[in-house]
Amino acid sequence: EYDRAKAQILRFLNYKPRTRAELMTKLVEDKLYDPDVAAGAIDYLQSKGVHSDVDYAEQWGRYKWRTAKWAPWRIKRSLAEKGVDWRDAMEGLSRVFDDLGEVKLS
Repeated sequence: EYDRAKAQILRFLNYKPRTRAELMTKLVEDKLYDPDVAAGAIDYLQSKGVHSDVDYAEQWGRYKWRTAKWAPWRIKRSLAEKGVDWRDAMEGLSRVFDDLGEVKLS
């Protein structure tokens, strides 16, 4: 079941980027995986660099700033609503915005 969960996560991520919380919800509620199996599969893929909420926060921040000109506080709020840990959100957004909330030109 563990290997099937890892394969399912990869299918989910091939469709679109997702947070850890979104992956857990999809696996446990939609696909009926045991929560421990789901968490273990996610942990494994995170340890291999396949998934990261920090990277998700960076991608989401860039996307929302470019397409909708969302301010950093609004992006942080939306990440929290998506279940991203505050520290992961701050680390990801620090790659997008400087300390004054200005976009970095990278």
